[in-house]
Amino acid sequence: LERLAEDEFSMQIANWCISHMVPLKELESAEYCLVRFESLILDPEAELVRVFDYLGLPLARIHKARLDRASATASRSTRRTRDQDALTRPWMSKLPKEKIEQAADIVENFGLSDFLAIPPTSQEDPDAVR
Repeated sequence: LERLAEDEFSMQIANWCISHMVPLKELESAEYCLVRFESLILDPEAELVRVFDYLGLPLARIHKARLDRASATASRSTRRTRDQDALTRPWMSKLPKEKIEQAADIVENFGLSDFLAIPPTSQEDPDAVR
């Protein structure tokens, strides 16, 4: 842990990993349906179908119709935008590429890459992380 947590940022990422690793590793994958916010934003209908399938419930037309309506608690800016990156990764625009890579490395070392959507970065693609 000391090797992974070199600074306050790393420590926060490591703490996130520890607090999520224990419950996720204790359960068998069939015992839960992991729903990531990013998946709901990127493909809401497919994610809703997957959740309802897991629960063994039919997906009614009314559920699909609700996908296009913002919740009462949605901020005005999120109601207006269709920019998926702005909705799913606003934190990434506030961090330098090195910090995002550092976070991805820590999450990977804990074996939690599947649970946290940090896109891979590439030296060849400067727009991979904004």
